[in-house]
Amino acid sequence: MIQAITATMALTASMYTPMVNAGVHCTEKIRSAILHENGEVYFETDNTCNGAWCQVAWGTSERKKNALAMLLSAKLAERPVTFYWPTLNACSEKNVVYASPGYMVLY
Repeated sequence: MIQAITATMALTASMYTPMVNAGVHCTEKIRSAILHENGEVYFETDNTCNGAWCQVAWGTSERKKNALAMLLSAKLAERPVTFYWPTLNACSEKNVVYASPGYMVLY
């Protein structure tokens, strides 16, 4: 009887466990980058931001200008950018609209 109650409690607790995202590094090609009139930088990639615009939401206009410069440099040089996506578990997943990377690296 005690074992049955313990098993039921464990099963119930597992159903309410929130999903945890580990975050991933994904190397992607830039398809497009936009500096919008609202001052925000939006972009699309060939993978996680394909079909939904991602955004550089890093606060200051200086940071956004630097991010746009990196995205445009990568696009023009046809070089991939490695993004850290804190809300994804795998690079095969798609980001939600306006997802912002934790950081990005151009090699």
